[in-house]
Amino acid sequence: MDSPEFYFARDEEGADAGRKTIDELAALAREDRLAGVSVSENGKDGWRPASSIRELELDWVAEVLPGQFYGPVRKDVLDGYLKGGQIPPGARLYGAGAKDACAAAEAAAARIRDLESAVAARDAALEAMKKQNEECAETTRRTLATLEERLARLHAQTDADASAASAREAEAAKRAEAAESALAAAEARSAELGAQIAALNASVEAAEAARRKAEEEAASAKSALDTKETVWSAEKSTLESQVASLRSQQDSLQSEITRTEDSATALKSRVAELERNLSGFAAKPAAETVEAEIVEAPRRGPVPSASPSMSLADLERRARQELERMGSKGRKSFFGRK
Repeated sequence: MDSPEFYFARDEEGADAGRKTIDELAALAREDRLAGVSVSENGKDGWRPASSIRELELDWVAEVLPGQFYGPVRKDVLDGYLKGGQIPPGARLYGAGAKDACAAAEAAAARIRDLESAVAARDAALEAMKKQNEECAETTRRTLATLEERLARLHAQTDADASAASAREAEAAKRAEAAESALAAAEARSAELGAQIAALNASVEAAEAARRKAEEEAASAKSALDTKETVWSAEKSTLESQVASLRSQQDSLQSEITRTEDSATALKSRVAELERNLSGFAAKPAAETVEAEIVEAPRRGPVPSASPSMSLADLERRARQELERMGSKGRKSFFGRK
């Protein structure tokens, strides 16, 4: 059966080593780099050691120490190890030739003896190990009993801790619920305070606007008041001047009234004197002896009195008119015609 063109290879740990041709595998065999390598023709199943490929000539094994083997490797690689000292000169070599069959049988018998000795030594070691294991088992049982006791105590402690933990969890749940309620109340209060703050901010802004408007109105009013104060100051000065002038006129008029009253008093005295003279003149008899013409004496009316509200010129004019009227009538009545 012909060999395939390439093999799928993987190392002794099962990692993929890629596809290899027979020539590449032969090169690796000459470098003794196929230890533990497995190959497959399809890379899925049928994995087998690379030494199973006859073309690679991996036919030789060396027993370096009793029961310790190295191989399979190529013969030329094994010779190189012998020359280089990697394999000791007394090592037994096992190959695939018929001429080595007897040597292989003897080696196998010797190997069996060695193995029997090794098995006996191994049995003694196993017995010792058994005894030691029994002692260890007893110690382990005692330790296990102690551990079981401690485990029981730990279980009891764990149950107690679990009960305490459950109580703590219940308490924590209550506290969490109370905290959530408090948080909800705090959030509601925060929202309420936020609304109040917003309202206060709006009120503050409105108050600030009102304050600015009031300041503007106050400034305008102050300006108007300053203007009015200026006008009032000028008017006050004018009125003060007018009051001073009126007071001066009042003083002059008061002096004039005083003089007028004095003149009126004098005129009243003169009028009264004139009335007395006229009364005496009318009662005196005629001195001439002429034919008298009886004339009816005129009826005297009341002399108009001076009104306190009349001026001095009015009093003088009335007095003059009365004197003229009385003088004219008196001459006609008492002296008669010539």
